[in-house]
Amino acid sequence: MRHVLWWLSAFCLLLSGCGQGVKPAVPPEQEMTVVTPENQTPAWWIAYFTVDWPENTQPRFYVDDLLAHRLVEPELNRFHAAISLWRIHRRAARDEAGHRFRFIFYAPARVAAAIFRDLQSQPLLADLQQAGVVKELVVDDVHGTLKTDIGATGDPIWSHDLNESWPYFAMGASQTWLSLVDRYAPSPDSVRSVPELLQEYERVDKRVTETWQSEGGHAFLHHLNAIFGYQPLGINF
Repeated sequence: MRHVLWWLSAFCLLLSGCGQGVKPAVPPEQEMTVVTPENQTPAWWIAYFTVDWPENTQPRFYVDDLLAHRLVEPELNRFHAAISLWRIHRRAARDEAGHRFRFIFYAPARVAAAIFRDLQSQPLLADLQQAGVVKELVVDDVHGTLKTDIGATGDPIWSHDLNESWPYFAMGASQTWLSLVDRYAPSPDSVRSVPELLQEYERVDKRVTETWQSEGGHAFLHHLNAIFGYQPLGINF
């Protein structure tokens, strides 16, 4: 019974976190630097897609799967040696931000510049925008002052130590999710219209959700609990 209650509590916590945007942490020790495309110092970068979400409808989270598999994953494969940390963040709320899919990664500015160019020039992105599925792609300014501290993109209410450690957990979870999407998705080489792609990735998202709901309690939450020694966990919302 104790493990069942823990799983339910942790599941609620995960759901509540996905409904909010990424809040940048500002620890006193945070390093700041001005980076240029020639600078080899790694820093955090964000590219986010705003997905159209008509009134009185459910968010189309399957669009996230499509963006991750067809646009983000090729960049991860191309620059895997230069990206030391990365994660995705999905959120949808009836506010100014709306439905956004974020790709967050830690790499030198020259790598970020190349990734942003690739994303912006993808024909699929243009097709999705023309079809009204994606409103916009917004990327960071590679010439700006950006956060280079490992813990700079966590949560300001967390301790400095947790903010420094959490990105590794987030990357592993993101990799697991993307791996499931990859396994269930059609080949990236297959040619499909936008409506056909949306239909395919709606199916993919449902299969990922089914895997999470039927196997996630043991595969993810139980084993996470085991890693931390089955200690009681306080839930804060």
